[in-house]
Amino acid sequence: MDQNFTVRFNEHKNAFRTNSHTSTFVQHLTEHSHSLDIIHNILQVLQHHNIGTLLNTVERFYIYAEYTTNNNLNDNQTIFLNKIFDVLLKPHHSQIHPQHTPAP
Repeated sequence: MDQNFTVRFNEHKNAFRTNSHTSTFVQHLTEHSHSLDIIHNILQVLQHHNIGTLLNTVERFYIYAEYTTNNNLNDNQTIFLNKIFDVLLKPHHSQIHPQHTPAP
């Protein structure tokens, strides 16, 4: 696990311990009566990239993908419609949620 993940996780863990509402992740845990598990059980590295534009775009894509399925902890005011992401996600979403087509 990357050191940055560990640092960020420890920030969430501290917020959870002190019942701070500065973390939407902790707010979700509290509102849904979830416990806080160890880092390796609840965080997963999806891709590795160096800091920069590519990393920012990949992060926005994954956040947007979760937002479109209403599975999102980010502030909705920070997420904007993205037609390119929509095109990339369309085949993926149609496999997960196939549209019912009436018989001819």
